[in-house]
Amino acid sequence: MHSPLVSIIIPVYNRSDLISETLDSIKAQTFTDWECVLVDDHSTDDSFKLLEEYSKADPRFRVYSRPNDRIKGGCACRNFGFEQSKGEYIQYFDSDDLMLQNMIEEKVELLSEGKELDFVVTKMGKFFKNGAFLAPEYSLHSNNFIQDFLTYQIFFLTPGPLFKRKFLEKFPIHFSEKLERRQEREFYSRLILSRPRFEVFDHVHCYRRMHENSIQSNYDEGDLKKHLISKFRFYDSLRSNSGGKFNQDIFKYCKPEIIMLWKKSLKNQFWGLAFSYSSMILKLKF
Repeated sequence: MHSPLVSIIIPVYNRSDLISETLDSIKAQTFTDWECVLVDDHSTDDSFKLLEEYSKADPRFRVYSRPNDRIKGGCACRNFGFEQSKGEYIQYFDSDDLMLQNMIEEKVELLSEGKELDFVVTKMGKFFKNGAFLAPEYSLHSNNFIQDFLTYQIFFLTPGPLFKRKFLEKFPIHFSEKLERRQEREFYSRLILSRPRFEVFDHVHCYRRMHENSIQSNYDEGDLKKHLISKFRFYDSLRSNSGGKFNQDIFKYCKPEIIMLWKKSLKNQFWGLAFSYSSMILKLKF
């Protein structure tokens, strides 16, 4: 039976205190036909040295430094990692999270069961410094996946999907390197809008580390203007990165929130932002 190569792509920045746990969880996988493409974002600690040590001990770990001509950030590292990868299947992962031993094996089985799927999605739990593990608190199931995904009723996290490479190659833009927030959701929204063939499963295959340096912990939407700008850039990137192909669906499903955000911009006298929303609404509608 054919065993596909799985490329695990991980951006790394100043994770010398945590990355070993992540890489050890990858080494412990019951599925062994993998490569782990590690792209260091010019760390200022010993991360790169540590990555090289893993690569010397196990050549399945392939280490790169983000090219200087690429924008700093996890998105550029993920995109560059994809370009360097060789796998038939693609698994994105983060540098401070943990895989369960059967994660890759079971996801490959789900994706290889004979169905012509583009990807499969499984769940991610949380774990804390005190050793506590929490089961996922979100659902992957919906009767109208596109609508519920675009309106934040359902979601999946970075490591949730295992993709077929040939599906991802259909998209000229992957993770948007210009967005400061919601890059993952913008990319995954474009994937969902393309009406792919996929299935979701309630299996828990990995755990997200919750700590003071995590993106989720650091993100504060208390500044209304920053929040509105972030949301506008998300919707505008979703429109432009898909070449206008999904404008009708974006407007259909996201119109209530976009109009609400536009009204908030007017109410708070953010005139430039309100004008930008008006312009985007016209582009989506026509």
